[in-house]
Amino acid sequence: LTTQDPSEGRTGGKSILKEGRDDLVSYAGTRASVNSLEPVAQRIGQEMEAWLKSQREGILGREETFPSPKTAPMLMPAVTARLYR
Repeated sequence: LTTQDPSEGRTGGKSILKEGRDDLVSYAGTRASVNSLEPVAQRIGQEMEAWLKSQREGILGREETFPSPKTAPMLMPAVTARLYR
């Protein structure tokens, strides 16, 4: 979160954290400093990366099976009737 915002001369990450701080005040009535939000945002980002990695591995590790033309008519009679005419 350290991209430079040339129009305002500040880091983009800090402005995102400021928006998060403002959201906490608006939605939860809680005040927090930008510095206290940064480690929380980093931890959540790491947790999300780990979760996404596990999801990708789960999807890529599955072996997909597709119905053969012999069993397909039993699964989708209206569609396969048109395909196998």
